[in-house]
Amino acid sequence: MLSRREMLLTLATGAVALHRRATGAQIPVSQTGSTSVNFPVPRNACDCHVHVFGDATRFPMSPERGYTPPPAPVQQAREHLSALHMDRVVIVSASVYGTNNDCALDAISQLGSRARGVANVALDATDAELERLRRGGIRGFRLNFEQQGTTDPAVAVARFRLASTRATAMGWHLQVNTRLPVVEAMEEHVLAGPATVVFDHFAQADAARGVEQSGFASLVRLLKSGKAYVKVSGAYRVSTQSPDYADVAPLAQALIAANRSACSGGATGRTPMARVVRGALRPTSRRRCRWTTDAC
Repeated sequence: MLSRREMLLTLATGAVALHRRATGAQIPVSQTGSTSVNFPVPRNACDCHVHVFGDATRFPMSPERGYTPPPAPVQQAREHLSALHMDRVVIVSASVYGTNNDCALDAISQLGSRARGVANVALDATDAELERLRRGGIRGFRLNFEQQGTTDPAVAVARFRLASTRATAMGWHLQVNTRLPVVEAMEEHVLAGPATVVFDHFAQADAARGVEQSGFASLVRLLKSGKAYVKVSGAYRVSTQSPDYADVAPLAQALIAANRSACSGGATGRTPMARVVRGALRPTSRRRCRWTTDAC
């Protein structure tokens, strides 16, 4: 069985889903072609951010969801991991399910000891519910401020402090999807608090604004402190320079230079789990090799 520390320290690569703001917006399947992995992948490499979308009759989506994904069952996740030579995986409960994490728990159960998960948990969830999630393989508490539209730093900090207390009691980390102004406001609380924090997708830094943009220095300091990690993932979220996203390279290189062991890679597909079907994330895996020669 994998420990939380082992999982955090071996997040070698990841896959992220594109979240749509329009409620119920249907996302088409990507047509991105498959590209083989052409570099050695370390043993026990772990995809740090996979969503699974199961049978809608078993796992109904929230009526308040921000997007409607196509099906992406566990078998596709298996194929995805095999294609990328990933031994382990973190299943992140998708926001389309609200705070119901049963789809993620089912995926973890099917994948077995190679999988752990991160849950979207109501801040007033009972201790019994948190224990149920722990038994099911959940090891992280996600604060998805971006999807929830939480941009007020004061509100975000208040929620973070409450979640940090509960996560620490469970021995979990906190995974936070937010932008740099919120990271800047959270910095002192992360440094003073007991929980380890993982920021999603470059902490939504704007690649066009470079490493001098407000809040980026806070993210760098947090990585250097060892109290926070960042997913170097979702380049399409922070850049418009597709397909290579060249302006993301300075951000990635600065974060890796700050603390490479605190950076988990992330290759992106354009739709939830289309990366599994079409292999859309493999070119991004090679792009990461250009960000750091030690990645290959």
